Amino acid sequence: MSNSISAPSFLPDTAVLEVTGKCNHNCLFCSCPWFAPNNAVPEDLSTDEWKSIICEFAQNGVSRFSFSGGECTLRPDFQEILLFTSKLRIKTVCCKGNGIASVERSPNIVVLSNGRNMSSSLLHFLKGIDAHLSMSLPGLSSFPELTGTGLPAKNILHWFQEAASMGMQTTAAITVTHKNFFELYETIATALISGASTILLNRYLPGGRGLLHDELRLNFEQVKQIPIIAEEVLRKAKHYGHLGTEYPRCVANPNDFKQLNVGARCAAATGFFVIGPDGFIRVCNYSPKKLCHWSQWRILIENPYWRRYIFHDNRPVECKGCSQYSKCDGGCRECAAAFTNDLCGRDPLFIKQPLKIEDE
Repeated sequence: MSNSISAPSFLPDTAVLEVTGKCNHNCLFCSCPWFAPNNAVPEDLSTDEWKSIICEFAQNGVSRFSFSGGECTLRPDFQEILLFTSKLRIKTVCCKGNGIASVERSPNIVVLSNGRNMSSSLLHFLKGIDAHLSMSLPGLSSFPELTGTGLPAKNILHWFQEAASMGMQTTAAITVTHKNFFELYETIATALISGASTILLNRYLPGGRGLLHDELRLNFEQVKQIPIIAEEVLRKAKHYGHLGTEYPRCVANPNDFKQLNVGARCAAATGFFVIGPDGFIRVCNYSPKKLCHWSQWRILIENPYWRRYIFHDNRPVECKGCSQYSKCDGGCRECAAAFTNDLCGRDPLFIKQPLKIEDE
């Protein structure tokens, strides 16, 4: 395989913009790097700085902007930034008849929120700019403890219902931990019944504030059951969903799931990248490693860390004999790096669980 990349096409089409480090939840499982022990919440960039960032990347291959945090709705200028983004026009090439045509369209906008600041007026605004809304739902009875708010899950479920009544497409983002695994089936089902269009499941990865809460760590059998449980609910509800955190193919074979999309390869630096509250680029939201300031994004093309993700040069050595090696990353690479100081190390979930190597 050639290691050549041509700029600016090497940029993924999705940028996750962590527009603030501030949050009004205290989720035990939060993996934001600035909430890790001895770290500090970064100072937010200004309105004009974020507009410059969005313009720069919209002109260089990015067509989807996911607004995150912290909690993105805490910014007083949140709607101003989103409205600005929605009015941009991105040129794309598409097939038309027997030829190729250039068309202009608005960027795709995704809002990743905990839902606590949601209101009818904000929902109408998001619908007006055709934004996709994703809200966090880490359990039902476990919601007050896991979010550190003491608030019930019914508040978030209400906004899923309101959004559905307006014809909005929404995602219920469910982080699965040892503390909410027991009600995973009910959580998925309730989210869909309440009007969520789809679900996004992520297994708990120790990082950020989560580094202080080892009691949230799933065991191997629980992780194996997550996609099985989700598939059953989605099949009955006739809905589709996604497993956000990559699974080794020896743990979950994507071909076994029809309603749930199960991925074994990490999309960091290939499908998306992250710009933090301080304007520094990281490969993913879980990673604490700052690669460069956004204004220097072109040097990413030669950045060794970025390139290891581009070419998947970060997989466990013991996986090399497996027939699925070219299709699988052997679990979360950033999680492996956090626990072993080696990007090619074992995802901690599988340290005590021998990987099943499939022969050619």
